[in-house]
Amino acid sequence: MRDLKKFAVLAVAACVLSSTSALALQLQVGSYGDGYGPYQYGHGGEFTLTVVEGDLDLSGYAPETSGFGFSDDSFQSFCLEYYESIYPYQTMDASVSDRAIYGSQGRTGDPISMGTAWLYSQFASAQWETGMGYNYLNRETSARALQNAIWMLEGEMLMDENNAYILAVMDEFGVDLVDARLDANGEYGVSVMNLSYYGQRRQDQLYFGGTHRVPPPVPDGGTTVMLLGVALAGLGFARFRRRAS
Repeated sequence: MRDLKKFAVLAVAACVLSSTSALALQLQVGSYGDGYGPYQYGHGGEFTLTVVEGDLDLSGYAPETSGFGFSDDSFQSFCLEYYESIYPYQTMDASVSDRAIYGSQGRTGDPISMGTAWLYSQFASAQWETGMGYNYLNRETSARALQNAIWMLEGEMLMDENNAYILAVMDEFGVDLVDARLDANGEYGVSVMNLSYYGQRRQDQLYFGGTHRVPPPVPDGGTTVMLLGVALAGLGFARFRRRAS
């Protein structure tokens, strides 16, 4: 009887911990006085994301792609979803996964492509292949082209083979782009920041973590409520057995 009650109490504690673990990482969009960030051009990247709570490995980012927020714990990123919104100065809950969630693919999500992961790793580390490049001094044109290339590879925008970064992806993966559209599954050290604001979905942004690999997903609110219900039912059953005995 005591073991059953102890199990139920531990289950409740586990539910509480799982529901709060999703809040362990929080990011601020933009930097003070700069809207979405100093290099954001309009409807797409570059966005500045700053870590305001929790730990995030930013060691893979080059000086050209980090440190532009209101603290040194910031990095430059790009959108994955064309029709999702993001707002400046909001501090949002963040979780790391291998895919954009909701959007056109709903709750199951849409894994990022190999082409997207490769492009963002090149940008974040500032290790562009010869002749490819990114204009880190006059960034608006490069940011627009790279953001559009990411949207094209993710199926959010019609393909334009005149885009310089699409041409680079073709050179790397083949002109048919078949391999470039395979699921990345953490390749190139790139994953996704799934952002939310008071439980409302926001944009999904790219993250370069070097040797980072995607952790198990954090249970969503519905799963947490279900687990809590099971735990409480266990407590009720334990009390019933005690009375019956």
